[in-house]
Amino acid sequence: RKMKIIRSPPMCYNTERGNGFSFQLEIVLPSIVVFLQSLASGLRSNATLTTLNLARNFLGDEGVIALCGALGVGATAPIRTLRLGCNAITAEGVRALAAVLGTGQGLGATLEVLDLSENPLKGEGFAALSDALPQCAIRRLEVRGCEIGGSCSSMMCGLLTTPCALRELHLEDNPVDLPTMHSVAQTLAQIDHGLVSIAVWDRLLKGTRAAADRAQL
Repeated sequence: RKMKIIRSPPMCYNTERGNGFSFQLEIVLPSIVVFLQSLASGLRSNATLTTLNLARNFLGDEGVIALCGALGVGATAPIRTLRLGCNAITAEGVRALAAVLGTGQGLGATLEVLDLSENPLKGEGFAALSDALPQCAIRRLEVRGCEIGGSCSSMMCGLLTTPCALRELHLEDNPVDLPTMHSVAQTLAQIDHGLVSIAVWDRLLKGTRAAADRAQL
């Protein structure tokens, strides 16, 4: 079966297969919030959707907040991958998302991959995400080009020392300075953390003590 709703030109595209069903959504509405409210209604009763890609739709904080209303406690959609890159999301929107993830229920129990790249999250947004990670199932976090700078050194090191499911952290295209990466490398060298890799600039830090000792920064 195929469900396809199209209003040209399409801005939102998502494809997922589950239990013999194929879903494709290509939707543009005058207000993205109107669309998200309709989508939220469907997500509350959906039991097959595992990937939701809403990248590059200019959702803004208002759109993310509307989406979060359908993804928290009581949500049935088993979403494992959520892509919200390039949507003008700031710390305000991320705090709403982090509140949902931090419950450990609904999206917090199923989400494994979260992509928030190319949004101006800055340190405040990254801090909100870091606080939620110990309570949720995220294994891969992508925050490329999110204006996360050297002031986040203590948060990054704190994240590494807190038990959580995170295995991959992608920080490419952020103004992360060398002292921050030295602190991260030293932290990795001192602890046994489940993190497999941290990608910064064109470098990849492996999350093992020996590899951290060898890191050339």
